[in-house]
Amino acid sequence: MIKAIIFDFFDVIRTDAYKAWLATHNIAHEGPYFDASYQQDIGAITSEQFLATLSQLTGRTVTFEEVDGAATVDHGTVAIVSALSKKYKLALISNAPSKLIRGILAENDLEQYFDVIVVSSEVGMVKPNHDIFQLALEKLGVAPSESVFIDDNIRHVEAAAKLDIQAIQFKSAEQLQADLANLGVTV
Repeated sequence: MIKAIIFDFFDVIRTDAYKAWLATHNIAHEGPYFDASYQQDIGAITSEQFLATLSQLTGRTVTFEEVDGAATVDHGTVAIVSALSKKYKLALISNAPSKLIRGILAENDLEQYFDVIVVSSEVGMVKPNHDIFQLALEKLGVAPSESVFIDDNIRHVEAAAKLDIQAIQFKSAEQLQADLANLGVTV
């Protein structure tokens, strides 16, 4: 029986602004651009240092507003999260800098829906590392088989599935609702 549902944040609940910025500038999320985001997500560098690295890599000043300006919240997914929060324990696992995600969550009044929030930069580990999933499960007090994990990144979905967590690759709010229903989770 499903007791808990664990959500990714970026490109599930809100646009992944960095991914969009990279695409806009025709830059692959690899090499130094991957390293910079990884270092920020693990908490090794600050957001200011991340932007300084992007500025150095591009040869021009890159601002937070430029990178994050077009990001939007998926209100369809938020409606699903809100409905699920009334019936299930919910967690959020995000590879993100603490200050950024905590600010977005507060600004959009999203913290209210989650019993557990695990931010990579706060715990020093990132998805798809199994330890970050284990931490969330422990905090939720559920077994892997009693949980569902939702993420847009197939590597993260596969990592969760290897732990016996039922996993869904997110593509849209409509698809998510249908996939949850197939698992017996009604919204």
